Amino acid sequence: MRNMKGDKLKYMSDVVRRLLWGEVTAEEREQWMREVEDAHCGEVLERLEDEDYVERRLAGYRTWDDKKAFRQFVERVTRIRRQRQLRRRIAWSGVAAGIACVVGFVFFLEPEQQAELPLAEVRNEVVVPGSTKATLRLAGGETVDIRGDSMQITGKGKSHILYAGGKLTYAKKEKAAELVYNELEVPVAGECSLVLDDGTQVWVNADSRLKYPVQFVGKERKVFLEGEAYFIVAKDSLPFVVSTSRGDVRVLGTTFNVKSYNSEPEMQATLVEGKVLVAQGQREMELVPGEQGTVSASGEMAKRAVDVDEFVGWRKGIYVFKKQPLEDIMRDLSRWYGVSVFFQNEGLKQVSFTGNLKRYDNINEFLDVLQRTGDVKYRINNNTVIIYE
Repeated sequence: MRNMKGDKLKYMSDVVRRLLWGEVTAEEREQWMREVEDAHCGEVLERLEDEDYVERRLAGYRTWDDKKAFRQFVERVTRIRRQRQLRRRIAWSGVAAGIACVVGFVFFLEPEQQAELPLAEVRNEVVVPGSTKATLRLAGGETVDIRGDSMQITGKGKSHILYAGGKLTYAKKEKAAELVYNELEVPVAGECSLVLDDGTQVWVNADSRLKYPVQFVGKERKVFLEGEAYFIVAKDSLPFVVSTSRGDVRVLGTTFNVKSYNSEPEMQATLVEGKVLVAQGQREMELVPGEQGTVSASGEMAKRAVDVDEFVGWRKGIYVFKKQPLEDIMRDLSRWYGVSVFFQNEGLKQVSFTGNLKRYDNINEFLDVLQRTGDVKYRINNNTVIIYE
């Protein structure tokens, strides 16, 4: 067994692959079954059942990640089982024993013999999450890059702006007589939060723009949003309005999320606490906690009961997916991780997924879990995530 050459192992591995896909002749299948019944194979199978022996053999291969190798083996078997109805019928018990033999042969080869085999693995790029970054456009036309450092920013509008701990805070110097606007633009793979001069807290998600007064003046507190933001509105006698291209959300003091990307089919307002009105022209609908109101590009309005964590979890640092199409999931993740996504075929976009992802984990963590379902695989190349069968 120790003298078996790499070409023999290569041959046996190739036969296993072709057996699984029903690509061998009857003569080749008979020959393989004779190989399986060989006394050496029996020895291999017995030794593979001895956990202590396997552990001792693995200890000698320092460059081989045994946990990863075992995980990949399990993934391969899972895919085989899921696809077995698409393959020709084969003698599964014999093939399974054959697979075990091939794995065993690798264990029993001497390290120098193993080094001759093509064990190189294609490794995916690691894509890290987004971070706090934005561009602040002041009323006078100046722009300020918001990054990790704390800073104090003074602009028109009789207010001063403090940036610290990833948060912009507006504070009054004296009462303003007119509306003066700032605009916060958060890029792909970015996020930023701010406290408006009335005490309202806002978390702005990636690829979003929020235009707001330095100080609120008049009969309402109105901001303009393109993208996604989470609001905890300070209670006040003046209504707070979030205006989007597809409709407005009006509140007095409450907690809610608004998602309104022009590239998506609808605006979504998801209520966590309090009460809101979603308005489109002269039409309005009232939401209670746990409800979501939507306005489509054509102006159609609807509301439904939802699990709010699916829509606001990002603010707390976790994505929650419940039977969500992969197309929708990857659209959100592409904004946060700054990647492009390519699906091998249209059908993969409708594969549903249920699970959670920590917002500040690498995207690979999610994709590895997704791949273990056996429904899809992935590759990352030049910051493009390729989803394939």
